[in-house]
Amino acid sequence: MKTHMISTTITAMGLFAAFLACTSTGTARSLIQPGTFNGDQPVNVSVNFNIQIPLQSLEESRIVAAQMQGRALIYRLARNECEVLLEEIAETCRLTGLNASTQIPQVRNMNPLYINLSGNAQFAINLKRENRE
Repeated sequence: MKTHMISTTITAMGLFAAFLACTSTGTARSLIQPGTFNGDQPVNVSVNFNIQIPLQSLEESRIVAAQMQGRALIYRLARNECEVLLEEIAETCRLTGLNASTQIPQVRNMNPLYINLSGNAQFAINLKRENRE
């Protein structure tokens, strides 16, 4: 699979202000105030993935195959994100939510054709001790 563009955006919430966040079950909990960080409090991290995959044609079988390959790539990226977080800032990491969507642009005379995929993964982490203050 040839991928032309992959971009990732990471947003860490809860370190510098009090936030109201939702867990994966939708139960609200309040996060910490600046200067009162407790390493036992999870920090919510959201990662966005945007991928563009070329299509050879608009045949249904090729579209379905590209969508499946793209979603599999998003799932692999999400699976590997805990590894990155653990290496860089996290003491613990847990995937709490994941979504993936696909879109075929309706642009005429577009050659080659592309399928756009996007995904969002949410994680609950505990910061490494050296990143806690």
